[in-house]
Amino acid sequence: MSKEEKITTWIDKQSESPYPIWALSAVSIALLPLAVKKSPGVPSMFQTMAFAGIFGGAGYVTNSGDSENGAGIATAWCLSWSFLNAKSAIKSMRPVPMAFLAAVTLNTVIYGKKTLKFIGLAVTSIVTMGLAYSHKSQLDYYGSLTWDFFQDNDSKFLYDLERSIKCCGYADVKDRSVPKTCSVSLGVDTGCRESIVSVVQDQWVTMGILCLLSIQLIALFVSVILSIIMDRETREEETYMALLSSQHNNSWLGNGESSYIGSSGYFGRTNRTSQRSIPKYGSTPSK
Repeated sequence: MSKEEKITTWIDKQSESPYPIWALSAVSIALLPLAVKKSPGVPSMFQTMAFAGIFGGAGYVTNSGDSENGAGIATAWCLSWSFLNAKSAIKSMRPVPMAFLAAVTLNTVIYGKKTLKFIGLAVTSIVTMGLAYSHKSQLDYYGSLTWDFFQDNDSKFLYDLERSIKCCGYADVKDRSVPKTCSVSLGVDTGCRESIVSVVQDQWVTMGILCLLSIQLIALFVSVILSIIMDRETREEETYMALLSSQHNNSWLGNGESSYIGSSGYFGRTNRTSQRSIPKYGSTPSK
């Protein structure tokens, strides 16, 4: 086996495992002290906690047996992290942000190779983009709400966004800019809403990634809920089978006549016919 084949085999094997993305989630949590201190190249505390949770959720989906969906979620959100933070991590030239960027890139390669096999995601993204365009009047409303959310919870994200795409405020330079004097310091006279629209129109790949993130986030929640439901049903079935096996063993020991149970003293003798029968699986026990 050649070196290239060994690497490909290793990547395929890791894409079936939740441990790479779980390790990335753990490292993201470990970065929280640096995020609180606003260390250069490290995302904000809000982003760090959010990405740690999403990475952990992607690993949970993979571990539950849905490796295709788990790989898609991991790929989409690794790309999202890179889109938002790779530039600042490289500019900082500090070992911790650079090492985390390398870890994100590695996970993107591991799970991205598997994700590319499922072309249906691209078709779904195109449909989502069409729906978004048909409801563009509502997008401005939700965009304004999103701006308010980040302004209240993570103003550093808006601060970095304004400097990244050279804009100030939401609708215009006087509309909730961070800080209020950013139009002077940046030398711009356009709001971020117009700048974002221009960027999206010029970079369809970016828009596709954002649509894919929305789809994968919904898939993450659905997969986690389904996994919890399946685990609960499995536990119920195992409990029922254990009770059924216990009844069978007692019947074998007592031959249907009698058995010793702990209902009266230590060795209370009770007729078999006086014991309550085990209800059928899924039925309601009789009182």
